[in-house]
Amino acid sequence: MNRLPQYNGHNNYVWDDYKITKKSLQLSPIEKPDMSPFLVHMTGKDQILDILKSGSYDDYGLIRASIPSQSKSKWYKREVVCFTESVLHSIDSFRYIAHNRFQSNLFYGIGFSKDKMAIRDGIRPALYMDKKTIGKLASLDKYLQDLTENFTEENGMLKELLNELIPFITPVFQDVERQGYTWEREWRYYNANTTGFEFFYKDIAIICCPPSEKPAIEKQLGSYSRNIRFVSTWGEYNEVVDFMKSRQHNFTSGMYANTKKEQLSLRKQDVNRAKNQLEAYREYAESLANQITILEEHISNYEKELEDIDVALKEEAVRQEKIEKENADRQAILDSKCDDCGNDFEPQQRRTKYSKGLDFDRGLQPYVCRVCALRLGMNID
Repeated sequence: MNRLPQYNGHNNYVWDDYKITKKSLQLSPIEKPDMSPFLVHMTGKDQILDILKSGSYDDYGLIRASIPSQSKSKWYKREVVCFTESVLHSIDSFRYIAHNRFQSNLFYGIGFSKDKMAIRDGIRPALYMDKKTIGKLASLDKYLQDLTENFTEENGMLKELLNELIPFITPVFQDVERQGYTWEREWRYYNANTTGFEFFYKDIAIICCPPSEKPAIEKQLGSYSRNIRFVSTWGEYNEVVDFMKSRQHNFTSGMYANTKKEQLSLRKQDVNRAKNQLEAYREYAESLANQITILEEHISNYEKELEDIDVALKEEAVRQEKIEKENADRQAILDSKCDDCGNDFEPQQRRTKYSKGLDFDRGLQPYVCRVCALRLGMNID
């Protein structure tokens, strides 16, 4: 397999056969396995159709803005729309990492082209910051809001800058148990003059929903649904396979050619580059495949351990049941006899709790009769 060789000071010519020509917002897992060309808004079953029906016109949708759930500060009042740039096959990890995502059944989603979204005003990556820095920005924001005298032009510029930054600020939370939300790879949309993010149906690139929900969504989208990729689970989507089927790659060199020979030479370079990128991805895929045997061994070990634990749990349940029965039988005896003199209690006879002895240490409750309690100097119940 051909990988990009090490530079030796003389082999610059190989660079064109390997370089990635896509713009950064178009990068996919083919060129870089942790990149996605999509921004996806995750949602639930009850919300996805409501989003598609809530736009100003028949072919518009609206994702309503809200204060982010992870915002813990009372001063943060900005309502935003959240997206993730996580690679699609890993998006379902949201439900595994955050319990509220599991409860909301967030395996529904609407995805848009990242490079098309990025040119819209108000859509930017979230700004992950530590709490100390956020606190300083909050104090500065409050200071400018309360400032009435000597409000300079510079103050106005600073306030405008804060108004543009603050909606995108989110805590890193690196000092809490789960270490925050950076795993979300969040982008946000903010516009103080709108109720949320409104979009054309034609801008939708991908929708994730169970097969049973697809007909209702297709009906709502009408003819636009023909240009949207539907997947039943995020793990089903494979951009590498799509590339190989569609042959849509960033082949642009030919536009600069003048002669047929130049066109063919540049086309060869484009195809060679695409082949090399797929070979590099194949190496990545093979590295994952090489782990299968090890994974299967570990999974088998865990399955055996689970079987052993189940056996131990059953044995422990039997042992615990035996102990509980023995304790119940012993407590019945303690309820009927004085722990000091051993005499049976008469019906309705007053008893006093005795907080000593081996039975008490085992968690049982012995009793003594009135006579023994007086003799032992105990307070009679």
